[in-house]
Amino acid sequence: MRSGQHVQLSRQETVQRGGVHSGAQVVALVVGLAYLILGAAALGKTGFGSHDVFHPNATVIGLHHTPLLGMLEFGYGVVMLLAAITAATARRLVGLLGVVALAFGVLVLVRVPSFDRWFASRHANGWLFVVTGGIGLLAAIFSPDTRVYRNTVRRAGDGDLEPAAAPLDVVEPPAPRIDERVTRR
Repeated sequence: MRSGQHVQLSRQETVQRGGVHSGAQVVALVVGLAYLILGAAALGKTGFGSHDVFHPNATVIGLHHTPLLGMLEFGYGVVMLLAAITAATARRLVGLLGVVALAFGVLVLVRVPSFDRWFASRHANGWLFVVTGGIGLLAAIFSPDTRVYRNTVRRAGDGDLEPAAAPLDVVEPPAPRIDERVTRR
């Protein structure tokens, strides 16, 4: 067979492609979108001025906000959405952000005096942070990484033609060396 000739293939080939997914990615996506929307709505109502990030106060969906809290929620949502990109980053970053939100919520609930001035947050805000932080932390700890595979079967021989491989040159192995001084007995 000459180079450049085509032969019809009659074999079947299975290609396996896959990836890893985690439940933490779903949690990161949902929580990230929720905080992104909440932060944007808070900034829309309070406005943003670099001269005073503590005023004015506004209520969004029953939650009290300052521009600073709106910016923090918006940024938290963006980082959560970034965490949803891969399973490895989702579990680590969602766990870390869950701890941060949980701690922030506890500080709001115990009424740290400076938090009232900076964030104008109330108990409802604190419970939101505690619940979403707890969900994120639980998702990071307990959501398993799931490997998803997709098998693709390619069949050759249904009119698919591929160029034939060039013939290989046959090379014989070298003959063993014989010592010429060996004498026969």
